[in-house]
Amino acid sequence: MALNAKLQAFVHDLDPQTLQDLQQTVAAEIDGRQEKTSFQVEDIHARMSQADKALAASEIARILREQD
Repeated sequence: MALNAKLQAFVHDLDPQTLQDLQQTVAAEIDGRQEKTSFQVEDIHARMSQADKALAASEIARILREQD
């Protein structure tokens, strides 16, 4: 059974309060991960080395890919 089907079966069997608790927990986890992995544009400045700028650009691209 595919993971998506297993998840759908699991969620389908939850009572409304448990489902709401799960939704809140998942939302909090996602928010927490976004805060931990976010890269601030202000962290890039003119005095950075080319290597640091390339690393920052790579990290920004990675985060944007994960959000899609």
